[in-house]
Amino acid sequence: MGLERPAGGDRSGELEAGAEHDVLLVESDRVSQLPGMWTKRVTVAADQVGFVTSKGTVVKELGSGTTTVGMSFLGLAGRSKEVLRFRFRPFQLRLNLDKLGVNCQAGSTIELTALIVTPSLLYSSVLNYPGRLYASQLASVIIGAVEGSVKSVLARTPLDEAGFIEGLLSELDMPLRRAMAERGLQVERVSQVD
Repeated sequence: MGLERPAGGDRSGELEAGAEHDVLLVESDRVSQLPGMWTKRVTVAADQVGFVTSKGTVVKELGSGTTTVGMSFLGLAGRSKEVLRFRFRPFQLRLNLDKLGVNCQAGSTIELTALIVTPSLLYSSVLNYPGRLYASQLASVIIGAVEGSVKSVLARTPLDEAGFIEGLLSELDMPLRRAMAERGLQVERVSQVD
């Protein structure tokens, strides 16, 4: 289910993964829980890609707009079917390294601009049940995946050394990209937030 990014690459409206602007990355709903007494419909936004799955297998790809995804008879509507909607525009993750012992005056927050490139991998590795996945939740998963690399750099380099953050970013580049790729994500940019 690897997908290519739609042409155009509109980057307007990008938000950061902060408390007040947390970006919704993935929505997953059981078809039986969708609104509608007889007909179950779902709306996929222009910046999303959607799928109907049954027991983990993609049954149908959904385009933008409203689509009928099931019928209900006496409240029974495709109990094993799910509708998945993935954000298909770049988004930003802020990784706060303070929790890992990196609290230097230069700033200890790394900002990643990322894109979902393999929705099935993100779904199976991070969100394998109906629900929602926000950028802040994904940032917590990624920070956990690179914790060992951060601690290794901390063991070798004092925090007060000039260029510590630049060195940390350099050393974390490959582990960050690997952790993101293992979850179906592509890193477009990595930078320090002051």
